[in-house]
Amino acid sequence: ECMTPIMEKGGNVVDYHGSDFFDEDWFDIIFCLRTDTAVLAGRLEERQYSEIKIKNNLESEILQILLEEAVVSTQSTGHNIFTQTNLYDSDSVHSQFNLKVMISKI
Repeated sequence: ECMTPIMEKGGNVVDYHGSDFFDEDWFDIIFCLRTDTAVLAGRLEERQYSEIKIKNNLESEILQILLEEAVVSTQSTGHNIFTQTNLYDSDSVHSQFNLKVMISKI
């Protein structure tokens, strides 16, 4: 509810780990960032996540939970969903470039 006035104005980028509870009319495009589970496990271990948190994140990546949420939440709108795989820190620069290009086309 608190985001509604901001989102209705448009021109926003929202970074969040899920999409199933947002109003589907808020978005023109959805990007789902993916990674290899071994890379993800290493990142989470470096951040000292608990074993259960690491397990939950790995299961989510394997089962494509967030991607599936995005697909389901946009079925009625037909919005585009793009996936980008980031294996290394340097991949984030490429992902940011792709994001900017796609947004400029909206």
